[in-house]
Amino acid sequence: MNEDLKSISSFPQSKEELFYISPRFKYPLTPDQILKLLKNRYEPTVIVNEESGQAVAYANLYDYKDDVCWLGNVIVSKDFRGKGAANY
Repeated sequence: MNEDLKSISSFPQSKEELFYISPRFKYPLTPDQILKLLKNRYEPTVIVNEESGQAVAYANLYDYKDDVCWLGNVIVSKDFRGKGAANY
């Protein structure tokens, strides 16, 4: 998971982009920032490219209550944007 977090941390391309992923994050994103936020999140999910084995997207869930929750911290690698990662 540590290698995945390093890779995921490189996905945001600017301060502005990172702000939309989470206003709590500071640019540049680090694995420690993701781990700290996960203390109040559920189901951290990494999408891995089957061919290369590399992480290409990440998201988690939050505010789970009464079978309802929110999707948060959606991050997709620049190289895989617009290629269907959201389908997963």
